[in-house]
Amino acid sequence: MISEIISVLLLVLLIPTGICIYKSRIKLKKIAVALTALFVVCVIVLLSLFPIDNLLRSFPTPEEAVSYQNKEDIGDVILKVCGEDSCVLQTLKGNYHIFLAKKDEEGWDYCHHTSRKVLYRDFLEKDKYVVVYHINGTDDNYVIVSHSSVGEIILSDNNNTDFQSYIDENFSIYVGYVKGMDEDYKITINGKEINLGEYMDW
Repeated sequence: MISEIISVLLLVLLIPTGICIYKSRIKLKKIAVALTALFVVCVIVLLSLFPIDNLLRSFPTPEEAVSYQNKEDIGDVILKVCGEDSCVLQTLKGNYHIFLAKKDEEGWDYCHHTSRKVLYRDFLEKDKYVVVYHINGTDDNYVIVSHSSVGEIILSDNNNTDFQSYIDENFSIYVGYVKGMDEDYKITINGKEINLGEYMDW
């Protein structure tokens, strides 16, 4: 929200600034205008990549942090799994959505793409999709398995993770918090063991 306000203000200021430069006695006016525009664009890009919202405010709950970032009600939280310094929210508002939040000394912040890393993302089978997130600056990792067919799956790993699940008629999702994941990490789905650690983007 704050980053977007700054971006809009910069764009609004760009027009009169360009006009002032063009009407001034500065030599190479076109170059000066182009450099000013380039500077504004660079600032806007940096704000989108590294939002300053999290530096200016935090929230008492992960739900509030996510709602603030998305500027609207995120729907019903149907699954919530938290680690030591972060949290995953599975929500339902028309469609299913996954959100991540990170905790600091002040409270909870939305976990932007710069605050997390996707270690693994792929289909294990045509109806089973696996994503593994690492929360930067922590030991928190999350394994998320989506199942798009009818029926439950039996899921476990070599860390004795307690996988939480949400299951409806045609869709199920399983989320597990794993601390300190390494290259030897394995999961077992319906009796089939997969060494995910070998394929992760460390």
